[in-house]
Amino acid sequence: MKKLVVFLAISMMCVASAQAIIAYDWDGTTNINRWNAGVISGNIFTVNSDITVTKLGNFDISGNITASPIELYEVGSLTDTGNINWGKYEHSFTGTLLASALVGPGQPVELIGGGQYITLATPVALTAGKTYLLSEDSYDGRYITDELSVAATGVTIGSAITHLDDFYAYAGQLPGGIVNIGSTADPGSPLGGGDLWTGGPNMIYIPEPATICLLGIGALSLIRRKRA
Repeated sequence: MKKLVVFLAISMMCVASAQAIIAYDWDGTTNINRWNAGVISGNIFTVNSDITVTKLGNFDISGNITASPIELYEVGSLTDTGNINWGKYEHSFTGTLLASALVGPGQPVELIGGGQYITLATPVALTAGKTYLLSEDSYDGRYITDELSVAATGVTIGSAITHLDDFYAYAGQLPGGIVNIGSTADPGSPLGGGDLWTGGPNMIYIPEPATICLLGIGALSLIRRKRA
């Protein structure tokens, strides 16, 4: 009986710590604009503590989004070329695609916090101290997303990540090519200017050690069944 009480207590602690967190959580106060541009766009961020990404998605406040490819990359290198494109700093980029999802009508999406999300078949672990890029491809003009303004207010960023800057790129530039980062108008940019392009891509994650904890609960349950 005592072991059962301990087991239940640990289970409750794990469930509490496993709360899913929206990376860029909109509170509904910022104006939403319709976005339909021929670019790949998104955000670059670092991870402060290990997390597991369970869902990829985008903002869909107005309900007008067609299917959009959302992609998550681990950044290999970002090298400033010294060029300026449309007020942003040009960088050569290399990265590794970790996860992707087609989000929109006809897909098994969940509506969460003003966005629509696809649950990943295989959750993706992101490692503390590493840099990642979250993108949405709207290049061919068919994809319509909702945009929160640059340096948007009313957005809470998950505590497990540090937002660095926004970016845009043209077709074929990911996972290796040219990305344009931040803004020449912002001190500290690129990779520190804080420009926020939350119109479209987003993700939902679970902080560690919640995932390990939940796996441990599963293992303990199996052991209990075998002993029974």
